[in-house]
Amino acid sequence: MSVLTCLLQLALGTSPVFAFLSLTIFLLTPVVIRMNGGIGSMGSLLFVASYGKLFFIAQWLKILMGQSADSHLQAPVETAFVLFMGVLVFMAAGLAIRALFGRSSGLITLPQDPRFLSWLASVAVMLTLFSIVARHLAGLSRAGAADYEEGRGLVLLLYLANLLPLAVAAMTARRAILSGGRSFVDPWVVTMLGFTVLQGFWENVRLIMLSGGIAFVTTFLAYGGVIRLKHVLPVAALAVAMQFVIFPLIDLQRGIERGLGIGGFLQETFSIASDLFSSSGRSLQEEQLNNIYYSWDTRLYYGEPLGFLDRFSPSPLDEVIAYVQDMGNFGGETFLGQFLYAIPNVLLQLFGIERPARGGEILETSILHSFTNMNYGVFAETYAYFGGFLFIPINLIVLFLYLSGLRLIYGGGRNNYFLAFGFSTLYFTFCNSDIADIGPQVTIQAVMNLLILIAVILAMGLMGRRPLRTEAGT
Repeated sequence: MSVLTCLLQLALGTSPVFAFLSLTIFLLTPVVIRMNGGIGSMGSLLFVASYGKLFFIAQWLKILMGQSADSHLQAPVETAFVLFMGVLVFMAAGLAIRALFGRSSGLITLPQDPRFLSWLASVAVMLTLFSIVARHLAGLSRAGAADYEEGRGLVLLLYLANLLPLAVAAMTARRAILSGGRSFVDPWVVTMLGFTVLQGFWENVRLIMLSGGIAFVTTFLAYGGVIRLKHVLPVAALAVAMQFVIFPLIDLQRGIERGLGIGGFLQETFSIASDLFSSSGRSLQEEQLNNIYYSWDTRLYYGEPLGFLDRFSPSPLDEVIAYVQDMGNFGGETFLGQFLYAIPNVLLQLFGIERPARGGEILETSILHSFTNMNYGVFAETYAYFGGFLFIPINLIVLFLYLSGLRLIYGGGRNNYFLAFGFSTLYFTFCNSDIADIGPQVTIQAVMNLLILIAVILAMGLMGRRPLRTEAGT
């Protein structure tokens, strides 16, 4: 497959250097996964998700569209080389994590008792509903970063909105345990997956909608499931529905006034959905979407708007590399300050320490002279600070710290529904967010996940149902 991809790229006019770097990235992918401890480890999962978004899917789409892989990029060879260096970073970080942790599990020994998993799913659903209702009453219905000002103390409430994938993972693991690994789906699993889709529509966030399915697939693999050909067709059909119906609907929902209330919001959503199935209505909606996507003139890797698929491209990284080539790198003055975001702001204020602007904000305001919270990713951010010279050592430090924190929280991948949940909440974070985002993720998830597990165990104890404690994640 890797060689065929390279040959097709060359046939379509891709430069030999870009095609060779692309081939090298594809060929090294199994090595990266092996060095990170197999496909079930957090390092491997983050690599597959990050490079799937930045590179793999994009290269196959370019071939299907008959385009050279290096077209519609400002610095194609340099972008491919930076992605190649990123592969080396993931390989080195995987080796370092395995050397440090070996086959040890995380800080928490996960119960594998089906009764505990049922309780865990129930608590996750109730906490999610609490978050949705509380934010709605407070006028903060949408789970978007723009709704939350720095230091308002609402970040924990927002985190509770991400717990439905935990219910999916718990019920999938429960079904696997009860069936001896022969089955992973039952009505409860389907119900939890349905809840994540509904929440995605209500919150108007694609990643919430996708997170339930990702939690299911990751749990499926963690408990010995094998992906077969019969699984591919339903997934392909779902992907088509998402590209042409579900995700356009979410884009167009963003024009709905949030003060309409639940009834008004649903009415407007159904009205937009019905328009998508009529030729005149869909033409109008596509025109609106194209106006949105054409504003990303430096990010149309496929030459024309493809909706959600435009997110799968190396264009954000290319945008930064081209800027640094013209203007020079930013220097490392604000780099260390990004790690301050992992510390609660109230503690920093006690010592009179002020955080610098976030890396993503620095990039966007410098390159596009505006700030709309565009996605760049850690590789783009560190390249902007230091250029290519220190790219590998700096990213190795960042990725090692990130994966170490996640390993302590979630453990290894075998029989680990908690890791499946964790991955479902951050699968695109490394390639979308900046250092100021990934640091707080580790600290917040560590505290909240511990409190949730303790709450479930205490609740079961009060009800006279002590969970069996079987170790997982080794």
